[in-house]
Amino acid sequence: MIQSTSAQLQQTLLPIAQWLWPFIVGTGLGLIFFAGLWWTVKKIQTSSQPAGWLIVSFALRIAVVVYGVYWVSNGQWQRALACTLGILFARFIVLRLTHVSRSQVSSYHNSADNAVNANSGRAKHEP
Repeated sequence: MIQSTSAQLQQTLLPIAQWLWPFIVGTGLGLIFFAGLWWTVKKIQTSSQPAGWLIVSFALRIAVVVYGVYWVSNGQWQRALACTLGILFARFIVLRLTHVSRSQVSSYHNSADNAVNANSGRAKHEP
């Protein structure tokens, strides 16, 4: 009786475990990718060579994610799908953690517009 219950439990949990591991790895890969993107965007604002940072960051992030998905999928499209879903889940996590309110974006654009107008010597044109 215990043996059959254990076998039933194993049959029930095995498909879940086969999807859970790739999903967790995909979440980790997504966190690396999107946190790296966020860091790159912050870094290029003060960099003297922003294009270089963008190219190198993109190449590294893509290489890590592609290799990670390839490794975890082990030739099975279902595992690759679970990993991809984990990456998308990580996107929502990073968006939530790095959320910028509309008022912060608005004040950033206004200060940037004022700086450009002050440097150009022209008055700001209101729409």
